[in-house]
Amino acid sequence: MTLESVVICPSPPWRAFNFKELCEFRDLVLILGARDIKLRYRQTALGVGWVVLQPLLGAAMFALVGMVAWGEFSGALIRGNGSLIQNPRLISKIFFPRLVLPLW
Repeated sequence: MTLESVVICPSPPWRAFNFKELCEFRDLVLILGARDIKLRYRQTALGVGWVVLQPLLGAAMFALVGMVAWGEFSGALIRGNGSLIQNPRLISKIFFPRLVLPLW
C-alpha cells in the first residue's frame, strides 16, 4: 500500500471560477436552487405565489406612500406660493421673517 500526497494550489486570481466545471455540475445547481425555493416557501399559506405577490405588494405600498408624501409636499408649495401672492404689500412694507407667511 502506497501513500499518495495531494497538493492543493489556489487558482489564479484572474480566474474567479471554472466555467467548464460549473457547466458539468449544472444539474446540481438547479436541484439545490429548487430545493431552497421549496424549503423557503413550503410553510407559507400562499406557497410559491408569495414569491410574486410579495414584491408586488411592496411596490404598491411604496407607490402609495410616495404619492401621499408628494401630494402633501406639492400642496404645501402651492399654499405657500398663494400666501406670498395674496400679501404683496405686507411683504414689501413691513420687516419680518418672510418664512412666516408660507408657514401661516
